[in-house]
Amino acid sequence: MIRLLVVDEEASEEAESQTRYYAERAGAHVALHSAPSPIEPPIEYLAGEHPCPHCGVVPERYRKLRDGWLVCFACGRSSAPA
Repeated sequence: MIRLLVVDEEASEEAESQTRYYAERAGAHVALHSAPSPIEPPIEYLAGEHPCPHCGVVPERYRKLRDGWLVCFACGRSSAPA
């Protein structure tokens, strides 16, 4: 008989918890693998070529969000794409 044990471990306050899977057979524990971390899209940056509509500063760059909105690196606020 083989049982699959799922253990949720937290390494530190700042680290995300990791789920580990273990197989138990005849009293011996064998680590199978850790759950993969979520797949995130790559972070996309755009050069600051126009002033932010909130603070009026032309930032060094903007971060482009998944929905196309831009985050100003000068004030941190998001705005619709220009």
